Amino acid sequence: MKNTVPIIAPLYLERKCVLCYSRPGELSPLSTGSSAVQCSLWEVAIGLGWPAGALESLSVRAGVAGRTTWNRVLNCVESGEIGALMVRDLARVLPAPDQLGALIQLCIDLDTLLIENGRVLPLDRGDMVLPYMLWSILSQVDRDKRRRARRANARPG
Repeated sequence: MKNTVPIIAPLYLERKCVLCYSRPGELSPLSTGSSAVQCSLWEVAIGLGWPAGALESLSVRAGVAGRTTWNRVLNCVESGEIGALMVRDLARVLPAPDQLGALIQLCIDLDTLLIENGRVLPLDRGDMVLPYMLWSILSQVDRDKRRRARRANARPG
């Protein structure tokens, strides 16, 4: 059987891997679902070759309210100390769809891997940036539509 786990170069494994996951709101405790996502990200990172001591978790509030924590994510990448930023779903950790392009460019400039759902995104291919940006925008629109529908259904009468 063919091994589908990507080979991560030592250059990246010598630096930290930041595991970034979304949480619903500032006052919300870490839910069981968030804990499961965090644990699964740890397992994937260790499976890719990072030692447990090189992993760092960072929770990000979703949407506009998450800009402060999003800046923490960008600062981690800008520091040059991380080899990879790992997320389960990019669209859930971005404060706005337009932030994806900036993140991708920063990862390219600082030679940082961007790993989504266990898959290393091919950022070295310029033809992949636009599809990821479009996907992010469509994901945000879909999330906003579902959120409005839930609110409408929750209104009395």
